[in-house]
Amino acid sequence: MKVQKFVFLICFMVLAISISYAQGADTLNQPVVSERDTAWKAGGQATLTFSQSAFSNWAAGGENSYALNGRFNGFANYRYQKVFWENELDLAYGFTNQKSIGFRKNDDLFEFTSKYGYQAGGNWYYSALLNVKTQFSRGFDYKVEPADTLSNFLSPLNVNLALGMEYKPNDNFSAFLSPVNLKLIYVNDTAFSERFSVEPGEHLRTEFGFIAKLRYQKQIIENVDFLTKFDVFYDYLDTKITLQDGTERIRAPYMSWEVLINLKVFKALAVNLNTHLIYDETFRTTNDAGERENPKIQFKEVFGVGLSLKF
Repeated sequence: MKVQKFVFLICFMVLAISISYAQGADTLNQPVVSERDTAWKAGGQATLTFSQSAFSNWAAGGENSYALNGRFNGFANYRYQKVFWENELDLAYGFTNQKSIGFRKNDDLFEFTSKYGYQAGGNWYYSALLNVKTQFSRGFDYKVEPADTLSNFLSPLNVNLALGMEYKPNDNFSAFLSPVNLKLIYVNDTAFSERFSVEPGEHLRTEFGFIAKLRYQKQIIENVDFLTKFDVFYDYLDTKITLQDGTERIRAPYMSWEVLINLKVFKALAVNLNTHLIYDETFRTTNDAGERENPKIQFKEVFGVGLSLKF
């Protein structure tokens, strides 16, 4: 089965199962509702932000432009006695359009996470994790002309499969730790192979190592929702990196820290701030001479005011 079909099959299966369990009892037949029947909880949040500017004979100058950003975060969670199963789908896409430079993408994310756990004792659970992450459309480097294509749908596709323990003292905080994590980096187009540390001409890179995923989500004050996620991964199989000057050193772990703040001003109007910091030494840009540059910190920030729906 192709990887594209595999990814979407997982998502649709989980959503279908979640919806079937989340539906309440048939009010016409009025059956008895058991604890197991109400073990599913589903919900999420969708935001849409828009900004626009227009100028005509404006003395101070300016350029017509507009920007549109959308984000969706949905969950379907099951908890019954000692068992839990949590599923989360995170989607984001945004673009800007300026008269002089045209259409440019400024946000793009497709991420699905599923965790299954069985209580070991207290707040600790034996857990299994599946995480799938890619993007919807092509990304470009606009510093060169014509713009160079840097990435595309399923290029890359990152898949993590892990077994470990999770510390979950409440519904707000969780810490998943696994010494056995299989990470697959797939590129649908081999033109992107070397850029994402896949062997030239190959589609797949396999990594095996330790992973830690920390998550905290809470309504910190009235109408203010806060979410932060911090991930660390270290590959046991590839522990060294060759720098641009030819020297070699120990490879640093992959790290990702994301923060999402949603402030609801009115019933459907909200202010959103999303920041994402990544340090990944398997991703390296190439200079004009064709040499792979040293790893750099990646940072993204998206701020907007627009519509917000929580369900």
